[in-house]
Amino acid sequence: MEANRLVFGSDDAPAEPIILRAGPLTMEFHTETGAIRYVELPDGTEAVRAVYPSLRGPDWSTRHAEVSQLRLKEAEDRFTISYSLAYEIDYSAKVTIEGGPEGIVYSYSGVAESAFSTSRTGLCVLHPANLADQPVEIRHPDGSRESGRFPDLVQPDWPFREVVGVSVKLPGYKVDVTMEGEVFEMEDQRNFGDASFKTYCRQQSRPFPYEIGVGEKVTQTVKISWQAWGSKVEGLPPMPEGVAGLMFIDETLPVPLVGLVAGEAPSLDAVRAAPVDYLRMPAEAAKDLGLPLELSLDLGGDAEAKIARALTAIEALPQPPDRLILTPISSTKHVEKLKKSLGDLLVMVGSSSLGDLNRSPL
Repeated sequence: MEANRLVFGSDDAPAEPIILRAGPLTMEFHTETGAIRYVELPDGTEAVRAVYPSLRGPDWSTRHAEVSQLRLKEAEDRFTISYSLAYEIDYSAKVTIEGGPEGIVYSYSGVAESAFSTSRTGLCVLHPANLADQPVEIRHPDGSRESGRFPDLVQPDWPFREVVGVSVKLPGYKVDVTMEGEVFEMEDQRNFGDASFKTYCRQQSRPFPYEIGVGEKVTQTVKISWQAWGSKVEGLPPMPEGVAGLMFIDETLPVPLVGLVAGEAPSLDAVRAAPVDYLRMPAEAAKDLGLPLELSLDLGGDAEAKIARALTAIEALPQPPDRLILTPISSTKHVEKLKKSLGDLLVMVGSSSLGDLNRSPL
């Protein structure tokens, strides 16, 4: 149980995936999330890391869903899966996945039972990280094709935009992924936990968060197809070993000594003696030390209510702040209102999202 918590973040291990076959390809189906993962060629080369449904709130928080009404029909080299998704909000979806020698079709159809705000609702496709610096062909909505390469080094902005298809040549096979129902774009997320190249719905060049109205439907399809081709290309570089993993041993070891630099002990004493108040403690410390006070205000969600509470709290401070940083990046519309209320104060807009920060022009 302790090992499960270390590996999975929970006392319970996830359910064992179901191994499926579609023609010459094998893959895993994860019953708890409805995702297919690790789509592999006959020689074990990973062609697609995952296809899965995603719903993000207006602040990019993940809206979890419960998989129900799961049905699976399986033959020697083909399968059909159907299931329903019930989300924490009034939104539900039905998914059908069909696989066989002719390809894999992942169909998603959702409907809103009440209006809600979202930053992403639909499907995502992951390509494995070891495709770095490999050739790729991108198809765009206007029918044009772009020949390029997956980034070698981690790319902070989008490797490819306006995407409706991704084709790669792998050992003995050309594998094609087609997206329907929305225009997708790709990001390089090798610096995240599920290191991969992610192609997702709802381009970030469009306004977000956005509203899905009552009765509005979201219908998307991802198709994976392949064809053998003449020459057996050189295999892809393997994923490096030992990048992630845990080792469990029975031996009991002493806890390492934790050191503090000389100046930290008095600081800790001062913190312990300070009033236990979230906002007043740093404000009083700044006043006593003659330091400027910087505040950060997250306006995600009900921005007007948060501004009202913040103004009340700021008025009670022993020292007015010198500057105020607003997040998310879309908070620029509130800058003038805060300046009028707070007077001579530097109000800036930043981002709590590493992705947004990376993509911001210098």
